[in-house]
Amino acid sequence: LAERQAESDDRRSQMESEELSSRGNMNEAVRDYNLALGARRSHAVKSALEALGVSGSRVETTTFGKERPAVEGHNEAAWWQNRRAVVVVKAGASS
Repeated sequence: LAERQAESDDRRSQMESEELSSRGNMNEAVRDYNLALGARRSHAVKSALEALGVSGSRVETTTFGKERPAVEGHNEAAWWQNRRAVVVVKAGASS
């Protein structure tokens, strides 16, 4: 656990001046429902980053619903992988 915390602290210090994007995704059939779930995932990641000391003003949240799947397919394995949130570091950005 201490090793993971040290890695987290190192990465956080590297990202101090970079902007981040938290992107929520889902894969259910109803578009509006998907977008709402993706938004909740994205905001949950933003909250977790804020709890780690990242300024919320540096984190943009986006939801894609099922429009950008990580894995194509119509089975439980693909759906499981597409229920996710992704954090993107916008290299070179400064706040």
